[in-house]
Amino acid sequence: MDEACGVGSAMAGFIYIMSNPSFVAGRIKIGKSDRDPMEFRKVELEATGVPEPFKVEYFAFVDEHHSVERTVHAALDAFRRNKAREFFDIPIGEAVRVIRANSTIHFEKTFYLIEEARYWTPAMSAEAVRKIDDTLEQLSKVHAAVEAERQAEGSAAPETVEIRCDSCEQRLRVPKYKRGNVRCPKCGHQWKAFLFR
Repeated sequence: MDEACGVGSAMAGFIYIMSNPSFVAGRIKIGKSDRDPMEFRKVELEATGVPEPFKVEYFAFVDEHHSVERTVHAALDAFRRNKAREFFDIPIGEAVRVIRANSTIHFEKTFYLIEEARYWTPAMSAEAVRKIDDTLEQLSKVHAAVEAERQAEGSAAPETVEIRCDSCEQRLRVPKYKRGNVRCPKCGHQWKAFLFR
């Protein structure tokens, strides 16, 4: 394995979140890498016999990535199906929040769109569903406050972010903190979404 890059500490590297269409809804992989996960880990993991390619949802370049990974895994232990594996049944945004709270991030990249419906599965505990509800409610309040402040300052156009359609990979610009239906103009795919970064 390559040596980790030194930035801000003796050991720095990547923490990443990946999803796979073969996984049950809401299952993600949270791992670490010394190299860019957009290339190395994605290709490496695709060779493991999983029938569909992995999708990088998020990565961050952090100090002490080995320690950060252990801390994040411990914090999310209740959502881990197999204690010997790096797979968790938790919304991506919640995992990102835990990574951010437990690391020194030098840079990060986000690719995911939170789809509310994707996480409402019978297999989820009532507590997990309640946590998602609470998170979405808090984010709705933040969104309302940000929009009210923007309107008070006279900002006409809402702040936007770029996302990708899950069906055809078309890039779309949507209002930041978008809640509700999103329709891809290219393929017509529609999903209910709550976006945040």
